[in-house]
Amino acid sequence: MKHPSAEDRAFLTELGRRVRRHRRYQDLTQAELAERAHLSRNFVALFEAGRHGIDVVSLRWIAAALGLSLSALVDVPAAGHEEAR
Repeated sequence: MKHPSAEDRAFLTELGRRVRRHRRYQDLTQAELAERAHLSRNFVALFEAGRHGIDVVSLRWIAAALGLSLSALVDVPAAGHEEAR
């Protein structure tokens, strides 16, 4: 598998920040989100910090645990790309 580009890493970092913002807005700890999403707290911490990638199923579990649709969570425009119209 190809190593992520700088653009991909920026996307993952922003995605982790979005998860953190939604989690904090709901006054959840990383452990509480991890439990709801059936993931480890360490994984959630690394993902939120942009230090770990994520598969679609795990991201779907996180979105559901936050009461969000997957599309609402991942709607992060890629740098240098126009949004689809």
